[in-house]
Amino acid sequence: MKLIATLCPILLASTVFAAGTTKTAAKTTTKPPTKTPAKAPQKQPIKGAVQMAGDNGQLGVTYTIGDNGPLNFTLNSAEYRASRVIMGEATIAPTAEQKLLVLNVTLHNPNKDLTALDWGTLRLTAVDPNDQNHEYETYVAKPGTNETLSVELKPAQEIDVFYVIRVPIKGVIPKLIVTPQNGGKVLRYDLRKVVKGLPAPFADTTEPSGANGLAEIKAEAGTFYPLEGFDIKLVSTAYHEGKLGEYEPDEDKRYLIATVTIKNAGAIETAYDNGTFTAALIAEDDEKSDSQNFLKPVRNEGATGNLKPGQEYTGRFFFMLPKDVKAKTLTVAENESRTYSFDVSNTK
Repeated sequence: MKLIATLCPILLASTVFAAGTTKTAAKTTTKPPTKTPAKAPQKQPIKGAVQMAGDNGQLGVTYTIGDNGPLNFTLNSAEYRASRVIMGEATIAPTAEQKLLVLNVTLHNPNKDLTALDWGTLRLTAVDPNDQNHEYETYVAKPGTNETLSVELKPAQEIDVFYVIRVPIKGVIPKLIVTPQNGGKVLRYDLRKVVKGLPAPFADTTEPSGANGLAEIKAEAGTFYPLEGFDIKLVSTAYHEGKLGEYEPDEDKRYLIATVTIKNAGAIETAYDNGTFTAALIAEDDEKSDSQNFLKPVRNEGATGNLKPGQEYTGRFFFMLPKDVKAKTLTVAENESRTYSFDVSNTK
């Protein structure tokens, strides 16, 4: 009993000590887990419609063509032209038996990498009503500036361009074939109802589609008309008795002088002389005579020189005909261009 009594105060003291003592636990700081920001969803390349084998493309619809470095191709419009088209420094002019098919296109790079674009990236072929193929001019150019392109398109870059194909002056062009040069399916278009026709005065108005052009155009004085590299305007005509410098008419004959203005409508400086143009006069009795020379505007000397783009020059053609016969028609052409005919029956 004494032993128990002795131990009790000790136990009690120990108990009191333990109860009166408050221990503060060390704080543990736990950082919240770092959130990794969600990656923005990566944009997928925009692809156009996939053309089916033998299927026709539609105007205004985008198609992805080509296997290696494909391009999105959209044919926006097509038109026939009777006048020249400038592509870089090249003048694309139709002959008297041709018209131009101009194709306005939007190209877009749907790839993650740079994609090359130049004249050889795509091949364009027009098929005429006789199933003859006509290949495109080897240029691709920007509308407005006519700058030819050899560039690398950035990812998602889009660019408007145009292509040109020489086609026969007569007939609707029924088919266009677009071939990617890096492999893949071709894209075919039915052009029979989508090409804008030739404007006046170049269109044969007896054919409603506007696809038939005229090789000879009825022209009026005071208006510029496109030849090949030059535009030409008839200024005036007049009869002339007697000599023109070293030139003297035969007995009982006189000259008709046709004053014209030529303009360099190309992109580079171009030479002119008497051999540049073919001018002829048809008299009222239907006899035809060729121009004897192309003279300077005042001096009775041969006109020759160079014109810069947009620069004009006024010169004179002259023709010999009997004094008692009036002139009827003046015709002018340049190399293989279409011919313009002017009514000169009222010449004094």
